[in-house]
Amino acid sequence: MKLIGNIIIMVVVAFAGRFLYQKFVPVEKEAELPPGVEIGSRQHLLMVAAEINTTLPRKIDNDVTLTRVVGRERQLIYQGELAHLSGKQVNSARFIAAVTPYIRKHACGNPKMKIFWKHDITATYRFIGNDQFGIGEVSVSAADCA
Repeated sequence: MKLIGNIIIMVVVAFAGRFLYQKFVPVEKEAELPPGVEIGSRQHLLMVAAEINTTLPRKIDNDVTLTRVVGRERQLIYQGELAHLSGKQVNSARFIAAVTPYIRKHACGNPKMKIFWKHDITATYRFIGNDQFGIGEVSVSAADCA
């Protein structure tokens, strides 16, 4: 489980830091959004996700590849594929139970995530195996960081 924890820490830092912050912050200013588009709205987050997706897939490290980002109303979903494990090899419940504390701790402790909390946006980290079989997901919101 320690390896999984280390993988997840790297994924959270990479998702929240390198990819998202660079794409989200420039469009934070309302003047740069199209008329009628609110920060954190489905339309805004679809734009953010589409921009990030132009750079994907992107290898985070030897174990994880960020494959896609999905925008929803007040939610961005980051999908990471585990390179060396199929989804069927992973006990989903145990995996999510093991990684949730790491993900929440590091997402809540990352100053770059404050823009999410400020605009009531949830970050969801979805994991799939190298067979595209779903493993599970963890969501982090401002309430988790209070």
